[in-house]
Amino acid sequence: MDHNKQNNSQLECSKPTAVKAANEITCFDESIYFNRSISHQAMGSLAILAKTIGWKKAIIEGADHSLTNYVISPRRAFFFPILEINEGDKVLDAGSGWGNISAKIARGFPTTQVYALDRSNSTTSFANTISKQEHLDNMYVVHADIMHSPFGKNSFDVVIMLGLLDWLGMAVQSDSPRTSQILVLKRIYDMLRPGGRLLIGAENRIGHRFFVGARDSPSGLRFITLLPRQLANFYSLRKNKTPYVTYTYSERGYRKLLSESGFDEPTFYAAIPNYRYPTTICDLKSVKEIAHYRFAKAIPSSIVGALAGSFYIKVRR
Repeated sequence: MDHNKQNNSQLECSKPTAVKAANEITCFDESIYFNRSISHQAMGSLAILAKTIGWKKAIIEGADHSLTNYVISPRRAFFFPILEINEGDKVLDAGSGWGNISAKIARGFPTTQVYALDRSNSTTSFANTISKQEHLDNMYVVHADIMHSPFGKNSFDVVIMLGLLDWLGMAVQSDSPRTSQILVLKRIYDMLRPGGRLLIGAENRIGHRFFVGARDSPSGLRFITLLPRQLANFYSLRKNKTPYVTYTYSERGYRKLLSESGFDEPTFYAAIPNYRYPTTICDLKSVKEIAHYRFAKAIPSSIVGALAGSFYIKVRR
């Protein structure tokens, strides 16, 4: 079956209606937004190379080491066991980026329907190339804003948000970054079927590495996540000339955020060293047993877990 026709057939009953079909991708967003990890010119060259020699070879030969690792590292999919993906599930990868996680799910669970949703023109094009070259007829690439996605209530069994939640303050217009995050989480709650699972991969605002001067990824600033929000905003305005809008939280903060969005009883996992490239995923109470830092042996397990670098958070509707 023609891949673009199949994509469209899967979305026939969805709203809003697609505004255009660009590069064989079903599109619900007319805005032009490019992934910040790579320049528009470099992305264009990489896209052409992917269509010429294959997407994986293009990434290895045409991208820098960090991007290559991000797209092809097998560690990116280590979270699969805790998510409990089942054959026949309908899965939304919200903020799917390059499409590598969506492709791994579609490949590993052939009877699932996997929707790779992102508002970046550059990465959705690349994700579509992966889907076509690997003949993943169960993977559908959608260019859309998560707040105005085409999917209605009770659409999905699984929703994945890896590294998306903290960026919503920049992407969704509201009176505050936290309000933007709640709006999107409520939207996802509605899209999940009863019993559906949401998995979030996110940084811990009070992760131990921030106390020793590690930079916050979105802002590039040291110690900013540890500051009160107003002071962090002042710091960002002085250093970056932009407000601080990429909010992360502690375990307690994420619990409150999810509760206000309609979700109850989240399960937290420590992702070591981080949720992007985990080597170990464990219960927060078990972090002390595997921590490499000497100070960790001298403090209670609950505190060591609370200082984990980043989390996977699983919650059911």
